Amino acid sequence: MDDAAALAGLSSAVDAVEDLEDPLGPEGARYYLTFPGLDLARDTLLGIDPEGAAVAFAWVWFQEAAGSARAVAWFEAHPEHCDLEEFLMRWVDARAADSLAGRASPGPARVRMHMEEHRTRRCRALEAAGYRHLRTFAEMHRSLTGGLPAPPPLPPGVVVLPWAPEWNEPTRQAANDAFSLHWDSLPLDAEQWKERVTGDSIFRPDLSFVAVHGSEVVSLCLAAVDPEHNERAGLEEVWVERLATRRGWHRRGLATALLADCLQAAASAGMTRAGLTADEASDTQAAALYERLGFTATRRTRAYVKHLAGPGDRPTAGKGKPRPAALP
Repeated sequence: MDDAAALAGLSSAVDAVEDLEDPLGPEGARYYLTFPGLDLARDTLLGIDPEGAAVAFAWVWFQEAAGSARAVAWFEAHPEHCDLEEFLMRWVDARAADSLAGRASPGPARVRMHMEEHRTRRCRALEAAGYRHLRTFAEMHRSLTGGLPAPPPLPPGVVVLPWAPEWNEPTRQAANDAFSLHWDSLPLDAEQWKERVTGDSIFRPDLSFVAVHGSEVVSLCLAAVDPEHNERAGLEEVWVERLATRRGWHRRGLATALLADCLQAAASAGMTRAGLTADEASDTQAAALYERLGFTATRRTRAYVKHLAGPGDRPTAGKGKPRPAALP
């Protein structure tokens, strides 16, 4: 954990050349170093130069749920040490294969990495290593300085409430149900939900809302404000972390209503911009909804996946033509 500041410095150096989607500050680095189940000695690798500076980093997180398993991976090398990238890639693949080989589920296993679309050199390297581009996610933004959407009428019996701790577990259940329809999404257990969502230091319950029918949360909009990101970008931005609706409640305006309330609350709290990420190939047509609400895509990130054939197998190259299209 003492390496968080060094990782932030490495991320800043890479960002200056590569224009990262989300460069890390020290708090952001600590967030990734404290993922549930992550073993720092086993699942991370740090490259140090002779002067003691961090010049490379790799991270692999294993997740298993709902009869499926995956390893989410990430690595970076300092721009002056790009020659380390091939070594980091091999280490990531080996660590991911080892973690997936020990899975309990006989279901499918895969390694997943994200790469900004404009980083063409890194994209080509992933494809050469057997990763397939299966999805594209758009980072979208809109101003909060005027012309905010009004919430539509709610279905009978549904009320919108500010998020509160008593809604924590119903919200988790609703999110797991809703995201079960999303590509490569695995459910979060109570510990993971607390660590990664409502217990995160940047979570903003005052800007988050739930739609409730009786005692059931049927839709949710959870927001975050990252001070490190805002200071670096020189703005006040709210980030819509999770916006989802339970199966059976789609096409009733719930997501629109919750997002409209979130944007209004954020503007009242002094935020000047809102951001979110949308799967461009989602069956829910989320990107089109956000465009109607004033969001515009500003950059895109590709999701690359390498599948394993069975327990104990090492990652192998995908066959056939990649299917361009786009944790939790």
